[in-house]
Amino acid sequence: MVSISTLAALVTLVTAAAPTAPSFQSSYARAVALAGEQHKPVAVFIGAGEAGYANLIADGTLPVEATKTLQSQYVCLYVDTTTATGKELAGEFRMSKGLVISDRTGGVQAFRHNGTITAAELTTSVRTFADPGVVVNTTIQTGTPIAAPVTTQAPVYTPAPVMAAPVYSGSIMNSYPVYRPASSCPNGRCPNAR
Repeated sequence: MVSISTLAALVTLVTAAAPTAPSFQSSYARAVALAGEQHKPVAVFIGAGEAGYANLIADGTLPVEATKTLQSQYVCLYVDTTTATGKELAGEFRMSKGLVISDRTGGVQAFRHNGTITAAELTTSVRTFADPGVVVNTTIQTGTPIAAPVTTQAPVYTPAPVMAAPVYSGSIMNSYPVYRPASSCPNGRCPNAR
């Protein structure tokens, strides 16, 4: 039979071994500022609800290895789309649920995943972009394809050049007026008219 003190020691050991969720910033500006100060990439988790970041992972939990990497190598930001500010920021990222990882400068998106991500893909991605030797030349995009942006700006109207209205002569051929373009000469008299 296991004593209560042995059971308590086991519970303490297990909970000490499992890392807690990373510390999430709630302000985008603060997260980017911290990333710049600490020379770390930003991991932006976009989800819904108080702990919606966990709902991004297919099985609902942050993997232990990914959590450790996020805690030590990243500035993490959670965007809660149930708030007005979160919904607006998610719209700027053009996704309602997903993960965006920046490079170490915080100015370039290195990785974008729209929708739910597997634990293995999350772990691989955070490990890859935590490496200081990784140079980001292009954004890796996975997950559900993002629709083309919708243009909300009105099209620019460019009027057609103004031209003189055509005139019809008095001659009639087969009951139809004969079309002759309007003359650009004053009074219809051009100096070189033939």
